Amino acid sequence: MTAVIAHSVKSYLFRTGSWIYSQISHLKRFHPLVITSKKSNLDIFPVPEIYALSDLTALNRFVQEQYVKLTGSCYPFFSRVLRKKRAALLHSHFGNRGYFDLPLKRKLNLPQVTTFYGHDVSLLPREERWRSRLKMLFRDGDLILAEGNYMKKTLLELGCPEHKVKVQHLGIDPGRIPFIPRTINGHGKVKIMVAGTFREKKGITYALEAFARIAPRHKKPRAHPHR
Repeated sequence: MTAVIAHSVKSYLFRTGSWIYSQISHLKRFHPLVITSKKSNLDIFPVPEIYALSDLTALNRFVQEQYVKLTGSCYPFFSRVLRKKRAALLHSHFGNRGYFDLPLKRKLNLPQVTTFYGHDVSLLPREERWRSRLKMLFRDGDLILAEGNYMKKTLLELGCPEHKVKVQHLGIDPGRIPFIPRTINGHGKVKIMVAGTFREKKGITYALEAFARIAPRHKKPRAHPHR
């Protein structure tokens, strides 16, 4: 019987979440399912099984939300699904999701992997309550994944035990990105595109500085930022 991996993400799936989807869709030896608060973009990121709180009736959802607030436990809906599907592992995407999944992990006695991606190590720890919450996750979670060595270093500084944090780079399929040699076209124009959300961590400032340095060497360079 193929082992079931339950992927937990707050909202499935924002349009720029292809890097999460690749981790779900490329499993070969395991069967993935998703638990989430709300479904979206399933036409872009299809999965074999997905269970969302938004599928429940408004009354059922309200009762479950009150139960979680009063008891500090997990959503009964999620625990029933994972027990029925005999999930072997809980993979929480983002550090804050990992923290909120701890009651589910405890109730079902599941091993839990939490992958950090960015704001959960840069923004959340600015709040005292989240520094405490992350320490709880580091203590009770089984494995913490970071996309690079710098993020691993940051997690260690936040108090994650070194034996629990591992580097797992976000992989890509190079076969889907054909190489095209770049040459200056007949008009002699150089176009530079910056792709990414407009956030500090994307380094758009550095791209603009680089553009400014090469601009004097070419005639009429153009930069095309895209979100």
